[in-house]
Amino acid sequence: MIDGYRNRALEAALAATDAEAVGAALRTGQVVVPQLDEARIRVFPGDRGNQPPYEAMLFSSQESLEAFLSEDTRRRSQLRTADGLREFLLANVDEIAYVTIDPAGPHRFRLGIKEMLKTLGPKPHVDLRLPKAQEWYVVDMSDEDVRDYQLADLTDKVLPKVQRAKNEQFAWMQWMSEAKDSAAEQGAAFLAYWLQRVGRRPTGLSVALSRPAPFGMVRHPMQAETTTVGERWVASPDRLYESRLIYSFPRPELADLALPTVDLVVATLSWGDDS
Repeated sequence: MIDGYRNRALEAALAATDAEAVGAALRTGQVVVPQLDEARIRVFPGDRGNQPPYEAMLFSSQESLEAFLSEDTRRRSQLRTADGLREFLLANVDEIAYVTIDPAGPHRFRLGIKEMLKTLGPKPHVDLRLPKAQEWYVVDMSDEDVRDYQLADLTDKVLPKVQRAKNEQFAWMQWMSEAKDSAAEQGAAFLAYWLQRVGRRPTGLSVALSRPAPFGMVRHPMQAETTTVGERWVASPDRLYESRLIYSFPRPELADLALPTVDLVVATLSWGDDS
C-alpha cells in the first residue's frame, strides 16, 4: 500500500475538468493503480459485466482508492508513471474500453482508452548524438552478451592503440568494465566510449544515458562520486522529462579533456518521441 500519497496536480486538474491538465499531471507525476499482484494491474467489469472490454481505474491518491475499494480487504496498489500506464494500455487496447480516474470521488473523470492514450501523449525519447570528429564507440545495451563481446573487442583492438603503455592498459580495461557495469545497473539506454589520442596523450571517457523519467521525480544521488566519475541531469525543452547522464574517465589528470567533452555531449542531445 502507498500510505498518504496524493497527486495534487491531478486532483486540481480533475476539479477543473481540464483534460489537458490531467495529461500534464499524469506525465509529470504518478498515479495510484490497483494491482492483482506485484506485477499485474487490476481491471474492473465494463459495460458488459465480466466480459471484455473491461474498465481500468486510476486514482489521484491512496485515499481515493480506499474510498472506492473500501470493502475489499485484499486491495493492493502501486504507483505508476505515464510510461507504465501507456505501456499497459497499449498492450490491452482491445480489452479495455474506458479508463476512469477517481471513480468514487466528486470529480470522476472518464475517457475511452484511445482518448486516454492521446491525453498521456507520446512516449518521450532522447537521442545521444555524439560529437563529430571524435572517436566514439557505442555499446549495444539491449543484450548482455552483445555488450560484453563489444567491450572485449574494444579492449583488445582499440585500447592498445590509444593507451600504448602496457602497464596502464589493465587499469583502463578495469575502468571500461566498471563503466559498462554501472550503465547496466542503472538501466542505461545508451553507452559510449570516447577513446583517442589528443596530441600525445591517451584520452578516455565513457558516457551512459538513462531513459527519460518525469522531471524531478526520479533523482538518485551518486553512490560514490569521485574525481573521475560524475553525473548530469538533462531536462527536455518543455521540462516534463529528464535523463541522467553518468560519465567517467580513467585518470583525474584527464579532466581538462574529458569535462569539456561531457559539456559537448550534453549539448548534442536531441529530444523527440517514438511516434
